Parts: sequence; structure tokens; C-alpha cells
Amino acid sequence: AHFPNRERVEQVANELMRQPDNSEDEWLKLALRGSGAGNVKRGPGKITGPNLVPNPSFEEIDNGLPKGWAVRSGGETDYIVATEGARTGKNSFGISSKTGAQSSLYVRVKVKPNTDYHLTGWVKAEGIHGGQGARINAHEVQSQLRGSSTKAFERAKEWSEVEITFSSLERTALTINCLFGGGGRATGTAWWDDVALHEVEYETTIVEPELTEGDTARGKTLFFEHAIASCTRCHQIDEVGGVVGPALDGIASRQNEEYLRESLLNPQAAIAEGFPVEVSPMPPFGVLLSAQEIEDVLSYLKTLK
Repeated sequence: AHFPNRERVEQVANELMRQPDNSEDEWLKLALRGSGAGNVKRGPGKITGPNLVPNPSFEEIDNGLPKGWAVRSGGETDYIVATEGARTGKNSFGISSKTGAQSSLYVRVKVKPNTDYHLTGWVKAEGIHGGQGARINAHEVQSQLRGSSTKAFERAKEWSEVEITFSSLERTALTINCLFGGGGRATGTAWWDDVALHEVEYETTIVEPELTEGDTARGKTLFFEHAIASCTRCHQIDEVGGVVGPALDGIASRQNEEYLRESLLNPQAAIAEGFPVEVSPMPPFGVLLSAQEIEDVLSYLKTLK
């Protein structure tokens, strides 16, 4: 198909293809690829933007708790703001239980849906028994995603950094928990400091995969089942399909590979003999299919003898 200023159209299509919402949607991806966009390859991620966690080092205290944070607990628990021994600044926050508790210091943060985030923090633990030790997690996605909770500690005399990267899925807000116990009650003491949540952005490149020899089985599937380019909407094989275009039984015996390829890429170049139209209703398949898919369909057509 001919477009005015084709290079500009392809440039815009590639820019749109780099956006995850577009490249991960099958229909949008198909439309953009039809406009000349290549395939997206995601590169390494990088942390970007501000820390979304308020009062991350617990320097501001309100009624004995870090300002902006809250606690929930099952069992007898002591909450401790440490003014000495903090990793940075003046304060860290601790949870301690002698009889067994399942508790957390938590904060709600706004996030973008279907976006990756990097959660970090520092943990120190002493004599924790039971439960799952001391850790940090993103509560709402933990049941759906592996890796949405950090490593757990039972004993860590020195400050230890923990980190995870996870998707927000469809969520627009998440609860970040500094967990004590979790999965069961625990005894002992744990401390947290310098909790951070940052968005992750990925570099993307537009690439065209290396072409391989056409795959007949894939080509047959595309011919009969492709959501948009399904050839049987217009063509029949063994009396299966539509009658808008000519039947393709034995087409490979009558035409060579060059003709078949041109028929896929530029249907207007040669109207099928005996077919009573001046303009082919068939779209150029190079707009609807990738270069590899063209090779696959062509491989299947060559078997129709």
C-alpha cells in the first residue's frame, strides 16, 4: 500500500510501538505493524522518578509512629522507634513480640496499573522464631505474583538490603508492608529503615527478526485462522472458504513462487485469470503480516498442487 510520507508514518508507528500499552495489545500491535512498525525488544530496566514511599526513613514521628504510616497486629506487640542504631538519619522502626505476633507497619501508595516497580529497604532482625521472619512486601499483588515479597530474615545483626521488582498488575494503589511474622505468629525483634518504591522504565528497540525458511504448518494456521488475514474468508480450498476470490486448489501447479509472493504483497499487480474484476479486493498482506508470516503462508501455498 502507498502512503504519503511513508517514512514519517513508519517513524510515528515505531514510536507508538515502543509504548507497552500498545506493544502488548495484539490488535494495536497488528495495526502499528501494518503501518510499518517493527517488533519491540525490551532492554534493561532503569529506576526512575521520585520515591513513592512517604517518610521512608521514619524521621517524622506522630503519636509514637512514623508519620504517614500505620500498624496492624494480631497478638501482643511492642512498636519501637529507634533513635540510636538507625541505618540513616535519627530513626528506624522496630516491631518486637515476646509471646508471638503477626504484625506490620504499612503505608498506601498510588501506582500506575500494569507498570513495573522496584521495592527496596533495609532490614535487621534478632532472634525471630515462627512465621516468615522479617521482610517487606507489596500486599495486593503477593497472591498473584511470585517475587512480590523480599527475602525474609530471622537473624541479621547488621543492616541487610532487600529488593524486588514486580508488576502492579491492574492496581492503582498498593500497600507496602514491613512485615513481622506473616504466615504465622513470630517472636523476636525486627527493624526497618530506608524503604523506597520507584517506577521502572525499560529501554526498547525496534527490531526485525531474522527470517527463516517458511514453516508450512504455521502458514496453514495463518491461512485458515488468522484474526484479520484469514485467507478462507475469500478463497476456497477443497470447497472450504469464501467465494470472493478464486479457489486456490492446485495454485502451486499453475503458478510459480514469484507469482505467489507478488500476489500476497501486491494483489493489484496481476488479477487472477478468469476473475471478473479490475481491482482486486485482496489487501496487501505485507501490511497485515510480518515478513516471517509471509514466508510461512507462501510455504503453505506451495503445497497446493
